[in-house]
Amino acid sequence: MKKLILKLIRSKRARARALPILKQTLVLTMISLVVLGLSPNFKYEAASAKPAVLAIQSAAVQDQITAVQADERVIKLTKYLESKDSLLAPYAADFVASADRYGLDWKLLVAISGDESGFAKQYVGGSYNAWGWGGGYIGLGSWPNAIEVISKALKENYREKWGASSVEQVGKIWAEDPFWASKVKMYLNQIDKFVI
Repeated sequence: MKKLILKLIRSKRARARALPILKQTLVLTMISLVVLGLSPNFKYEAASAKPAVLAIQSAAVQDQITAVQADERVIKLTKYLESKDSLLAPYAADFVASADRYGLDWKLLVAISGDESGFAKQYVGGSYNAWGWGGGYIGLGSWPNAIEVISKALKENYREKWGASSVEQVGKIWAEDPFWASKVKMYLNQIDKFVI
């Protein structure tokens, strides 16, 4: 598992995610130092302050990166999607983070993509729409954005606005296929039983 975590952190995607966090942390650190420097009771010792600040930044950024990526759900979804030869595998952390943010089952969006597009194997090119959203023709800009938009819509529209609290109830609104819910549930069960 340690090798997998290190691989995830060393990936371009993880570094791309870490860069804004590093920038934000650096800006906040600089602001804090300026505010503390203006405080009349603050003593600044250059020799000891710089390494401590860098150590705190590194630890905070590392915790944020690895907290989501080391999550067993992320590892399980990554491996499951890789077993399906899906180009969604690198976005497992996005699925889990969005599900947590909107109070959804962390497997639901992946399961829907399984039914609607064979886990993003058959979708309208350039749409980033593996969920049949708007007949599959609505462009969602990127995979992370698509995951976020659809997760938010599931919470705000399907659950809160229309009162759909089960896969069967979502299916009645989402799809014309009367077997949609049973197929989505089949994928949910596959992910549950998938062994890493």
